[in-house]
Amino acid sequence: MSSVLGSPGVTLVSLASLVVMLAASPVLTGPNEEAVTPARTATVTVGDNASLADIAREHVPGASVGDAVARIASLNDIDKIGADDGHHAGAESTRQVVIPVY
Repeated sequence: MSSVLGSPGVTLVSLASLVVMLAASPVLTGPNEEAVTPARTATVTVGDNASLADIAREHVPGASVGDAVARIASLNDIDKIGADDGHHAGAESTRQVVIPVY
């Protein structure tokens, strides 16, 4: 048994496994919130009919739409913009939305 554990093949496999585990650790532990979460925010005015994806595309360039949508929803404690929240049909009204600044 000791001759197998001390063999060069077992040593190489062990080192390769260690390298793979270290390389995969960021994927397995998830994103670093400080790296993903912007330190600054801004407030923009959008129409009630604007979707979160519309807002993300227009006001958060350079970020993926999915990430920007998730962050905008989190910053504003909402799941979607444009839901019936008591506004009546007719002239489009506007609202203020907090967006991330990357």
